[in-house]
Amino acid sequence: MNRLTKISGVIGLMIILISMIGIGMAFFNTSNEDQFVTALLLIPLFFITQFFVRFKFGFISENPTGNLLDKFVLRVSYGLMGLLVLIIFTLPTVYLIEKNAEEKLINKYSGVKKWKSISSNSKQQAHLKTKYDQQKLYFDFSVDLDSSNRYRFSNIAEYTIQFMDSDGFIIDEIELHNLTRRVDEVGNTIGYSVNESEFMDVSEYSKFSDWNFTYRLE
Repeated sequence: MNRLTKISGVIGLMIILISMIGIGMAFFNTSNEDQFVTALLLIPLFFITQFFVRFKFGFISENPTGNLLDKFVLRVSYGLMGLLVLIIFTLPTVYLIEKNAEEKLINKYSGVKKWKSISSNSKQQAHLKTKYDQQKLYFDFSVDLDSSNRYRFSNIAEYTIQFMDSDGFIIDEIELHNLTRRVDEVGNTIGYSVNESEFMDVSEYSKFSDWNFTYRLE
């Protein structure tokens, strides 16, 4: 037993404990798909733990590499340890790169965006403003009814906002149920408005290039 062996054992124990904590935190804070990849990190951690337990974390008096089996375990464990250390130091770097890219998108798409107004064949003119902040999409949607069709559309149950990508394909829809009815001085319906929000990833919001709307009568 020598000082280098003891130091290696202590460092190995610290690596195992830190790895277990890091893997555990990553496992419970990721999606189901990422949890599978995270769980794979337990494989090299298992072999490394086996190695250090076998040699009592360096606190043994006999030579730990006295036979072929011990030499094999030693080499495999050191190799896996190096791989695990590389992964542990690589994951934060990848995370920071992805976080930086996300922050750039948030800075680019934050603030209020006023979309072009749309006039439908049913003589409804729709207006939309959106704002992205804190992983939420806020939207201010309103519809003005033409005087000739106010009675016909006085009982609309819901509107649906459709967002399209740059190729014109619908990639997201938001259903609006909590409509605020706007009326004139005699109580006739002149339009509707909605001001709500919902959680959305900024990468999805960045794909929106155009919009449209549909409606459903009661």
